[in-house]
Amino acid sequence: MSRDDSVAMSSHGNAWVPRRDLTLPNELLHKIIILLIADCVHTVCMSHENPLWEKTVLETLNDVSPVFRAISCEIAGAAFDVPLDIRDDDRRVQQIVRAKFVFLRHLRDRYGEDSVWHSTFNQTLDAESHDPFVFSYAKYLGCVFFRRSLCNSFPGQLFAGMHSVVLTSLEKCDTTAQTVYPHEITTKLRESIASEIKLAHHSVALVQAFTSLKNHANSMSVLYPCRRRDGSGPVSLQALYYLISSSLGQLEEAYEGYADACLEKLPEVEPNITQFPDAIAALRGLYVLEYTEDDMYGLGPRILSIIGKLSLECPYLGDIPLKQIQDDIATSYRYH
Repeated sequence: MSRDDSVAMSSHGNAWVPRRDLTLPNELLHKIIILLIADCVHTVCMSHENPLWEKTVLETLNDVSPVFRAISCEIAGAAFDVPLDIRDDDRRVQQIVRAKFVFLRHLRDRYGEDSVWHSTFNQTLDAESHDPFVFSYAKYLGCVFFRRSLCNSFPGQLFAGMHSVVLTSLEKCDTTAQTVYPHEITTKLRESIASEIKLAHHSVALVQAFTSLKNHANSMSVLYPCRRRDGSGPVSLQALYYLISSSLGQLEEAYEGYADACLEKLPEVEPNITQFPDAIAALRGLYVLEYTEDDMYGLGPRILSIIGKLSLECPYLGDIPLKQIQDDIATSYRYH
């Protein structure tokens, strides 16, 4: 023990009191507590497990020390818009914030349980009576679960239109979040909104590509037999190859973007791409076709490659087993 520490201890009896230069400045404590509360709110809203510790984070902080209690209640009171006349009452602030945590968790659990998103939409609207922070998270939760439900609930032709509703709501959610003070407490939320917007855009691009590829595959399945039977000369498939290549390029780009956006959302689990409208129909339709006259676009290897990647999440695309796809990819690349 240093001489300074000995002096500090002797001047306060047996209770050790840290020197001034060992204590964190209040500005840093503010920053740490803001980030902690922000992370706890996000965990309460998004965790698959019951976040018991996070729901009581304010009580835990209040038990650390009088300084922690003062700072945490000040931050929570401002962030959750606790009425000014009771912000000095730490116990009341704790009760109000705890109730807001419970509300958000209940909303998240309801969204996770209901198979029909619309049955809980009114609960999100009820959040308008809450402060902007809670309202922003309530709207964000609604957007997340609604977007995820679209994969199984809507056909391809309605998919983009419903995603425009999601994107509009997310933009309003972000605008509301910007009004919350301290601003740093919404950093996690606004980053998640940005990731959600990326997922929505990439999802729309994926479904548009799948729908186009399904239509191109249907057209080619009609034209290819005609090419073999037409006595006046072969039917040129080059224009169709070009269309398939363009849509396949859109699919490849959207696939990478969607995968990257999913990584940003970990540990949350997003729908895999094979669940999207027209995905299986497009991939099966493309797989059974022949591309013997394609010497410009490399369609065969590209199609097998994307099917191989998606087969990691969906081992059987219709009647196409993963092992056969892997063998076909190896053979295809061997001859190109």
